[in-house]
Amino acid sequence: MQEYQASRTIGNECSALEVKRVDLDDVFQRELFAYYIKNSTPHPFFDIRSFGLTFFYCYAYPDLGFKTSVYYIAALEAMVVAQIEDKVLTLVEVFQLAERDIEEIIQAVAPKEVDTVVFGYTPSSSIMRYTVHKEEDLTLFVSANLKALFEENRLMIPLLAHT
Repeated sequence: MQEYQASRTIGNECSALEVKRVDLDDVFQRELFAYYIKNSTPHPFFDIRSFGLTFFYCYAYPDLGFKTSVYYIAALEAMVVAQIEDKVLTLVEVFQLAERDIEEIIQAVAPKEVDTVVFGYTPSSSIMRYTVHKEEDLTLFVSANLKALFEENRLMIPLLAHT
């Protein structure tokens, strides 16, 4: 079964909002991250958040994961797992206490030179470009009744839910 990864080009409208890198070795910051994971609003499409897998990828196994890629945007009540490489911002996951426009988060996190955002989950926005997502060593198997759901909605299993 194919998965579909959403992406789109963005302008360079940087936000003045403060974005802080989260230090997961600090107990207070780690507990705040845990709070956001447990209490965030779910994604409208295929939300399968796992506290255990998120902490595995973001804290327990730093060589493989995203330990230095967690950011806090207090003004938006959001924590974001994101990476920037070249001119591409990858939003691996967004944890929000109240649903906000994803544009606000993108503008807060993306530096001026970023021109593309790629999503590690299926966003609800309809202005996305979708490409087939295939990781070299992973194959997605779904039951027959889910096949149409994946194809019609161009879904992707969130990156932090991969096992």
